[in-house]
Amino acid sequence: MNTASVKPEFPVDMDCTVAMEKLHLEDHDGSFPVGVTSPGPSGEGNVTSQFNVAKAEPSDSMVEVRKTETMGCSLFATQKIPRGTRIVSEEPLAELPDPVYRSELIERFCAMALQLPNEKIVTFSRLYCNKTVLEKTDRDVILEWYNKNSVTDANGEELKGRKRQEHRKKMLKWFGIFLTNSSGHIMNSQKGRGVFTVFSRINHSCVPNARYGWNDTIKRLTVHVGRDIEKDEQIFVSYLPLAYERRAERVKSLKETWGFECACKACLNPDTDVGRVQMGIMRDLVTSYENGDDRFPRLMNLVPIQTREEALEMTSQMAKLMVSEGLVTMDLATLYRSCSRYCAWLGDLDKAIEYAEKALDIERCLIGPETKHLMENLEGCQYWLAHLQTLKATGNAQTDD
Repeated sequence: MNTASVKPEFPVDMDCTVAMEKLHLEDHDGSFPVGVTSPGPSGEGNVTSQFNVAKAEPSDSMVEVRKTETMGCSLFATQKIPRGTRIVSEEPLAELPDPVYRSELIERFCAMALQLPNEKIVTFSRLYCNKTVLEKTDRDVILEWYNKNSVTDANGEELKGRKRQEHRKKMLKWFGIFLTNSSGHIMNSQKGRGVFTVFSRINHSCVPNARYGWNDTIKRLTVHVGRDIEKDEQIFVSYLPLAYERRAERVKSLKETWGFECACKACLNPDTDVGRVQMGIMRDLVTSYENGDDRFPRLMNLVPIQTREEALEMTSQMAKLMVSEGLVTMDLATLYRSCSRYCAWLGDLDKAIEYAEKALDIERCLIGPETKHLMENLEGCQYWLAHLQTLKATGNAQTDD
């Protein structure tokens, strides 16, 4: 199901039907120069890096990487996969904490890259690099880092001259790969970004059939399918933070961030944008109501929301539109959760529980049952549902939570 034009994952001359972990070193054209190992650098730029050996679960029998004509290598189902199935669960191939400055990120990346074992560089270097993510100053920062640090070969001798220059060029490309493929997650209780081997092969669609995210309870990036998947169907996730952005916004974001123009069914058919435009307007109206700010409706010459009943009705309509557009995402769970909250405020706990159950169903489908990281401050759908059930059992008519 080739519905999106996206980044190629590997060189076109590579056999992508094998797992990356099975590649032979002699097939690799992006590793360290011959005779060069990757010891930690010495000197002022020596920074402690974070690295985990990449592991992926479940087994590769459920999905596999295949070469496509227009999208490079992509992830496909090898069998029918039921809705809610976890098809990917992996630790980062490489990870770094979020820095304050970009120069700090580059310095940490260089130190980390030199500590990666050569077989991990094989995997890492085969991933796609979108050169547009690199800034003009990145090369200068890397050059300065190399001037402050020594890089040695297998015999412990410092790289000099042409070998050092070639190594520096590879480092710039590797940094581009990191920026292109990294995804946010939590590492050691702080925000960070990591590159994940299997996830990096999944392409984008504005009508995704799967959802990815970092599960802090199990400390892994997971991918779950949001609907039943047929055998040989391609797996797609959305790279965009909001599921129902209108086409013009999606095109701009994907082009600037990822360097490609999407050709999924939502982008090729302008009629599908009607529902998303409606959802965007409804979202802004509800947000204006909740913030007590009527500037948006006045600017758009729209009637502002006045009551919780009206907010509930509009939020419910947004959820129905998402379902009709095939957008089974966490945004849908959030909408159900909002409907539940409005119902609770209005004193209808039965309806609040009904919406909370819908939200929990989406959460379990797209995240899985391990959600301890969502169980604080009523954030998790399961905890919210239990809270409502307790209120009903104790005879409370409504909640201000």
